[in-house]
Amino acid sequence: MEKITKLLILLTIGFAAIILSRLFYFYPNLLLPFWFTIIGYLIYKEMIKHKQKKGIHPLILTHIVPWIMIIGIVLLYEGHGINFSANMISHFLSNANQELISIVYHLDEILSHILIFAGLFTLFFAGAILQINRPFSLKMGKSDELALGVSGVLFGLGLGTALLESNIAVPGLIMSLAFLPGLLLRHWKHKLHIVIRKYPLNYYIAIILATTIILLLIYYFAYGGFLPPSEILCGKGYESACTYYSGIK
Repeated sequence: MEKITKLLILLTIGFAAIILSRLFYFYPNLLLPFWFTIIGYLIYKEMIKHKQKKGIHPLILTHIVPWIMIIGIVLLYEGHGINFSANMISHFLSNANQELISIVYHLDEILSHILIFAGLFTLFFAGAILQINRPFSLKMGKSDELALGVSGVLFGLGLGTALLESNIAVPGLIMSLAFLPGLLLRHWKHKLHIVIRKYPLNYYIAIILATTIILLLIYYFAYGGFLPPSEILCGKGYESACTYYSGIK
């Protein structure tokens, strides 16, 4: 199994672990950006080992793209920091006035989530640009293809669920719909096994985005909208899914 495959599997495992931990009311808010920083750096180092393809100017790849990646990581940290702070403050708002509760709600459930997912899609964008201009010379085996496919689907399911629960499913769907065609058009002339062998990161990102789009569309038609899953469960009597902010608009 190729090293890039192993790194992307680790990225998926870290993302899945963070989401699952939230279900058990453990909030490791800063672990996700730390994980993306470490694994993202290793992926970046692995990618720049390969010869650059003619296309984008080398200075863009060596200077601008890394800064795009840094911006994405900063957005992740900022979003998680705001989310963590607002979550802590919310425990002391039982007797607060409605205006203060609404402000904390905005920071916790809106602004922080926008920053987090803006950072994530920024990293996707930077990685895709780098991958297009740094094709690999790999012999991806069946194990690589299967691992990348499964990892991409799992990441996409987690991303779609997180977008729904974060009340930003519409922006996430728009970003995915705008991003995916660009990747597909860029690689339309290649056979699937060539895309996997030379552009494994883009293959992985494409599966993530496709899975996210499919999940969000199925959810929309099944429930008539993008109501957060926790609110649906709360309405069905699962009190553990109800939050302090339920019903605040």
